[in-house]
Amino acid sequence: MTGHAKIIVLQTAEGKKPRVRTGMTQTIKVSGEDVDGEFALWESEIKGGPGPHIHHTDIETFYVLEGSVEFRLGEDVSVLNQGGFALIPRGQVHSFTTLGDDPAKLLVMVLPAGFEHAFEEMEAMRSQGMKVEQIFKVVEDKYDTKFLT
Repeated sequence: MTGHAKIIVLQTAEGKKPRVRTGMTQTIKVSGEDVDGEFALWESEIKGGPGPHIHHTDIETFYVLEGSVEFRLGEDVSVLNQGGFALIPRGQVHSFTTLGDDPAKLLVMVLPAGFEHAFEEMEAMRSQGMKVEQIFKVVEDKYDTKFLT
């Protein structure tokens, strides 16, 4: 491993902001290209959340910066508020959704990197008129992920 080429220092709201679905804002703080693919880190502001899904090759971590989020991890349900943390191992069915009227802000890390690009790619496919089922199939194949709804 050669490591990243430079130290990364970002202020609040700084980072790459890919175009993603309505109701979600992402700010990429570290992408896989920055650290030889070892991990990616982004801040995500969401309202709602994804249905049940599995990442077969990725570990995900979530740290709640603001708001309340209900995590479903297999059969277990946990509500996390500011300062709450969840680690999702590879191959685990999970979903999450915000609670209340306000969006939540999460710090998300995925290991290894790569999935940070999926959201922008999904939005591009959607804007080209692809159906949700087609988009999910592309993402499932490319990112070794399975959407269960």
